[in-house]
Amino acid sequence: MKSQLEDLYKRALKPLAGLCLLILFAILFVTAGCSQPQTEFHHQDGISSGIPSPELELAPLPANTQIQNQLFESVEIDLSGPSSIGMGTPNPFLIDVGVTFTGPQGQTYAVPGFYDGDGIGGMDGSTWKARFSPDAVGTWTYESSSLEPLLDGQSGSFDVINDQVCESYLPGGLPDLPCAGRLEYVGGHYLKFKRGNYWLKGGANEPEDFLAPGQNVGFTDKVEAINYLSSIGVNSLYIMLNNIGGDGNNVWPWVGATASQAQANQERFDLAKLAEWENIFADIQDKGIVLHLVFEDDSGWTGFNRERYYREMVARFAHHNGLIWNISEEYNENYSANQIKSFSQTIRDLDAYDHPITVHQQGSLDNWLPFLSDKLFDLTSLQAAKTPLNAEAVSWFNQVENSGKTIPVSFDETGLIEIADRDLARHIVWSVYMGGANFELFTYPLNSYQDFSAHFSDMTRARGFIEQFPFWAMRPTNGLLVSGTGYVFSQAGEVYSAYLPDGGQIELDLASTQGTFTGEWFNPRDGLTQSLGIVQGGAILQLSAPTNDDWVLSLIKSSVSPMPTRTPTSPPPVSMIDVRVAGSSDDAEETEAGNVRRTSDQVHRAEAYDGDQA
Repeated sequence: MKSQLEDLYKRALKPLAGLCLLILFAILFVTAGCSQPQTEFHHQDGISSGIPSPELELAPLPANTQIQNQLFESVEIDLSGPSSIGMGTPNPFLIDVGVTFTGPQGQTYAVPGFYDGDGIGGMDGSTWKARFSPDAVGTWTYESSSLEPLLDGQSGSFDVINDQVCESYLPGGLPDLPCAGRLEYVGGHYLKFKRGNYWLKGGANEPEDFLAPGQNVGFTDKVEAINYLSSIGVNSLYIMLNNIGGDGNNVWPWVGATASQAQANQERFDLAKLAEWENIFADIQDKGIVLHLVFEDDSGWTGFNRERYYREMVARFAHHNGLIWNISEEYNENYSANQIKSFSQTIRDLDAYDHPITVHQQGSLDNWLPFLSDKLFDLTSLQAAKTPLNAEAVSWFNQVENSGKTIPVSFDETGLIEIADRDLARHIVWSVYMGGANFELFTYPLNSYQDFSAHFSDMTRARGFIEQFPFWAMRPTNGLLVSGTGYVFSQAGEVYSAYLPDGGQIELDLASTQGTFTGEWFNPRDGLTQSLGIVQGGAILQLSAPTNDDWVLSLIKSSVSPMPTRTPTSPPPVSMIDVRVAGSSDDAEETEAGNVRRTSDQVHRAEAYDGDQA
């Protein structure tokens, strides 16, 4: 009986087994038939420095699958191309692909793609990528184009939403970049975020070789260094992308352990290194720090394939929201002004987002004059001496206004500021800000950011003071100073501020300005304030600083409320500790990990000027 049942069981299973085999073959056939180039979507989030690992990548999604992405949050699209050897022939880095993104209102962005090997840092593979930052809510579509058939015509779509919880901005803080949007040139003396505030630069100019292996600026790794800059309110970082033959000779994007090897491989890029750079840049952006990316060093190597190099850097990094391109440091050591204009045009043609472009000069400030009024340049990058620069800032403020294209003035190198130069550095910062310009602190020699913590704190404190007011509508007005020593920055009839480098007495001409003003003395060394009470306009005011140290006067029309500050009055009541200027001596203990980014419940007063910034 048992053998009969077994025989019956086997006969019953035989057709089922055949059916299973048919189903299996069908699945394999369909899978093989669908193994055409497909598109993968990835959300780009800020992660710590290091080469991306496969487990960090999102699972592949079939072509035409819709996903959701936040506004101004980067989307990374994988495109399947020919199987390639990174160091082989043909050279996959010379196979171009472009991707056109079309938005819900029909707007288009054409961005260059790039070869990315196996997609996770390996040189060999069949992955090309495109990175994009969407600026509108709704459904976006994209389609690739290439002379390589496998890379041509790949398409898909994704949805963009805007349900982010955005942090409120306080003066002296750092922007929440996905919420603020892209940093743009808007035709005035300051850059502005597309959805946020006007931006006043208070950046770090050193070390320019921040990307060099082992350059951690006194910290265990670059992540710690970035966190420290964020904690003291530094809002931009000057970073060299290539310094072969220049000062450091230790940063390049090409394949090679030495500079000479990199020069020999100038049309092949180190994918593992560039993946690490992307992670570093994402971390910097996540902290609200603007990338000031410099394409080449002064007196450096000029023989690289320029268009290929520009294309690779733009394709990989232009998706970041807070970004400024700088064509060259000390351009006039290697190039003519016309050559620089040609280079700028190449970058402009590649960059779908029109990020601000500048160039840095060496020697006389007049060496920057050829770029005034040129449509290809959106701000200055001036090298100057280690001395107060108010006269120069005011002169350039007026020159750019009269040139036909008003652009922000920025002083990015002001002599070798040493640790012992704190007082001079503070004077320089205020002289620049009160002249209507932007600033980067040039610290040298620099072994650790912490060695210059007081200098950075002074700069952030100055920026926080200026940002209380509608600084984008203010002007240098030193002519109002009848007597005494100082610099005046004001909005006529509304806000008057004056920096007195040596304290003392001044006479301020408000004879033609009626009304009452709330007066205050601000201590730029520690952020404390002393009230002057109500001051009556319509006269020449005689005012005396509390001491012979440097002080800053503010007079605010009584009907106008400044933005909430991070600065306590003296003595500081406990209830005001959470709104101190970022970078004051004990901020690190009073805010979460010393981080100067904000939370919405810290806004105690109406942001009176927000409506004017739209």
